[in-house]
Amino acid sequence: LRLNRVLGDRYPYANNERSSLTYDFLIPSASEPRYVWLRLKTSSTSLMQISVVEEADAMKIDRLLEAASTAVFSALIVFLVWAFIHWWMTRERLIGIFLVRQLVGILFFASYVGYFRILFEGLLAPSTLDYLLSFLVLSSTATAFWFHGEFFKDYSINRWLQRIFTIIIWLFPVEMLLFVTGSPSLALKINLVNIVTGK
Repeated sequence: LRLNRVLGDRYPYANNERSSLTYDFLIPSASEPRYVWLRLKTSSTSLMQISVVEEADAMKIDRLLEAASTAVFSALIVFLVWAFIHWWMTRERLIGIFLVRQLVGILFFASYVGYFRILFEGLLAPSTLDYLLSFLVLSSTATAFWFHGEFFKDYSINRWLQRIFTIIIWLFPVEMLLFVTGSPSLALKINLVNIVTGK
């Protein structure tokens, strides 16, 4: 029996055969050996982990993933609220930059783990959500380096390191230009190089 399934950022969440943050489909059990073919097609960078598990184990994994995602999301919200209150009281520039960084980081995390796919199912097209995720990937890197560049200005760090931060920040408009003019893959590859260089 040949049964094709299509899952991914550019397809509706309803294509999932299980309620999960991950991309899941069921493979019927069989007594005879058979091949299951998987094909990855992407216009951006890719990171994929494939597992074949019993459905009961898959449910346990889903619950653990949901719990971990909720814990991280809650911590990010706490830091966002703290940053907003601190910035509101002091109007410090560095705290304001951190506030922007934190807000972008929360949106990126929510999109990356799949919250947006569930929340906006039927409201936004999957292609729009995919486009938004790529935009947030670029934005989260830029705001992170912007914050760290400003943070280290008050410390005696290597001048070359400070220049690297500045170059990466100024590459953001270039990445966005590539992104909006139809070269998202190149923009995301440059972004990946920036992350590796910054580390």
